[in-house]
Amino acid sequence: MQKFQNLKEVRLSYQCASDDILAILCMSHGAALQHLTVTCDSSEGLRHRIHPDSWSKLRRKYPDIKINFYVVEVVTQDQFLSLLPQTTEICGFSYRCGLSLQSEQNLRTHALPILQYLQQAFACFLRSITLEFGFVTVPDLDGAIVDLLKSCKWIESVYLSGVMRTQLAVKVCERALQEGSGSLGTASVPSTALIQDILLLKFLSGHRGYNRLGSKHLRSRLIL
Repeated sequence: MQKFQNLKEVRLSYQCASDDILAILCMSHGAALQHLTVTCDSSEGLRHRIHPDSWSKLRRKYPDIKINFYVVEVVTQDQFLSLLPQTTEICGFSYRCGLSLQSEQNLRTHALPILQYLQQAFACFLRSITLEFGFVTVPDLDGAIVDLLKSCKWIESVYLSGVMRTQLAVKVCERALQEGSGSLGTASVPSTALIQDILLLKFLSGHRGYNRLGSKHLRSRLIL
């Protein structure tokens, strides 16, 4: 990779990433790297850790780099914090968990602390958020998601999937339609019944910001 002077985008599994790999990226004479995407899947073991300083050095080399993390079935708070230190300064985050029986109980315990950590560490950087919690019911999840989105001033895209109340969809749409709410242009939240979608659409059609965003960009996905 050191020889690729015009390298603009890198996609890595966390299992293939390391302090050495980030150091090689920092040694490039051309400052062309714009996007780095890292996938963390618990099925790969994820036994090693990248030192927070390595992320800081990468950020100093490429101040405008956009770092995205895709996290799959990483369920404990300690695991999450060690994989994703504050120095990553991620702008995109996708989290899929609760898709297996093994992860359900841990998700109920650790989902809220994980969301609170995202809010504390990355709210000022995040532009895209995807949260998929399968069919696991997580206590107080709606409030934690709303608090996270309220803190993300530059959010552009939100996708939520799981056992969630329609009221959460309304709150997300309110956030999207707020004047001066940043540049949120895509919001997708599953509903659980047809009547709930009708109520949501009624709310949207009466909001003065709906025509500004348009249904092409703001959508609710129906799950029956």
